[in-house]
Amino acid sequence: MAALATIDDLKQLLQVEDSKDDDLLGRLLVAASAWLATQCGYPNASMTEQDLVLTFSGEDTRGWTPPVLPIADVTKVTVDDVEIPEKATGVDGWYVSDVGRLELSGSYRFTRGAGNCIVEATCGFSPTAVPSDLEAAALSLAAQRFQERNRIGQVSGNVGGVQVTFSTFSAPADVNLTIQAYRLGSI
Repeated sequence: MAALATIDDLKQLLQVEDSKDDDLLGRLLVAASAWLATQCGYPNASMTEQDLVLTFSGEDTRGWTPPVLPIADVTKVTVDDVEIPEKATGVDGWYVSDVGRLELSGSYRFTRGAGNCIVEATCGFSPTAVPSDLEAAALSLAAQRFQERNRIGQVSGNVGGVQVTFSTFSAPADVNLTIQAYRLGSI
């Protein structure tokens, strides 16, 4: 599973210069990325590109929005066991619209039926083109976990002679806003 940000970016945020914690930082980034994906409803706890076979019930429409965005590549579209060609000049078929919907042209339709439509596609964000707000959310969560690593399970402690209470896990407000923006069904 790919992380939504790099170890170097996390080290820069944390102002860490050596490499002794690189393995831990990498695991924290992967965990933060998986948590974000799960909160947003992405399959396999990943928002980065993954090959999927998506089966759905047609509703006699020309367009369909996949449950995982964005669509990076479509390899096959089948409706009622008939493979639909990719649209080309003078040839009707499927194409991906500017807003990420899979569209059919000409006489092709996602005909009404139970589980009669199958799309084989690569969906998700390219590891080199993750939106900056998602990258920032992964970095924020991983940095928070890294900074809290020495007080796991503690709810309070003495810091410089002052009694303090630590918050239990809660995502920062900006991370929660990012989750709302990318939650499947809301985009």
